[in-house]
Amino acid sequence: MPQWLEKLKHKVEQAKAAAESAGTQDVAHERFNDEFSHQVAWTPLKPGGSSFGTHYLITPESGGRTLMFKATKGGLAFGLVFLLVGLGILCGMIWQIMRGESWQLLFIGLFVGLPFSVAGIYLVRWLTKPRIFDLVSREFYAGFKRPDRHQKDTITDLNRVRALQLMTETVRGNKGRYSSYELNLVLNDGNRVAVVDHGNYEQMLMDAEQLAKALHVPLWDNT
Repeated sequence: MPQWLEKLKHKVEQAKAAAESAGTQDVAHERFNDEFSHQVAWTPLKPGGSSFGTHYLITPESGGRTLMFKATKGGLAFGLVFLLVGLGILCGMIWQIMRGESWQLLFIGLFVGLPFSVAGIYLVRWLTKPRIFDLVSREFYAGFKRPDRHQKDTITDLNRVRALQLMTETVRGNKGRYSSYELNLVLNDGNRVAVVDHGNYEQMLMDAEQLAKALHVPLWDNT
C-alpha cells in the first residue's frame, strides 16, 4: 500500500476513534436508583447543539394544564441574523442589477445570499416551533397545533414516560469545544424522544426539574 494511503487510513481511523470517544460518556447509574437506566442509550440523540440557550419552559398559571418550551430572544435573534443577512445580500444584488450592473451579481446573490436565507428560515421555524406538554390529554408534541390522528408518530403518550434524561455533549465548534445539554423523554420501552438541546445549563436544569415534577417522573441528571 502506498505511504500516502497508509497515512490517510491512519488519519481516518484516528478521527473515527475520536468521534466514538466523544460520543461516549461515563454514566452514574447509582445516582438514579433504577436498573432500567442501564437499558437506555446515553449517547446524544440529536448530535450537536448551540453554545447558548435557545429555549425555556413556560409553566402554566394557576389552573393551567399545559407546559411549553418556547424560543428565547437570543435564540430567535440568532436565526433572524442568518435570514436578514441572506435577504440583504439578495436585495442588494437585485438593486445593483436594476441600476444596470452586470448580471453576474445575480449569481453572487444566489450562491451567497440564498443559502443564508434558507438557513435563516429553517432556524427561525425550528426555534419558534413550540414543544407542547398537554397534561390533560397526556400528550407531547412539537408544533403550532396538535398533529392529526394519522400522524401518531409525532405524538408521544406521556403515560409511557419512565424518566427524563439530562446529559452533556461536548461539541466542536469553529472557536473550540463547548458543552451543550440535551433533555430527552425516556419511554417505558427504552426508546427516547428529544425535547430540547442547548448550552445554558442553569436554564436547562431548572426547566428539567420543573418538567419532571409536573410529569411525576424522576430526572436522570448525568451532567
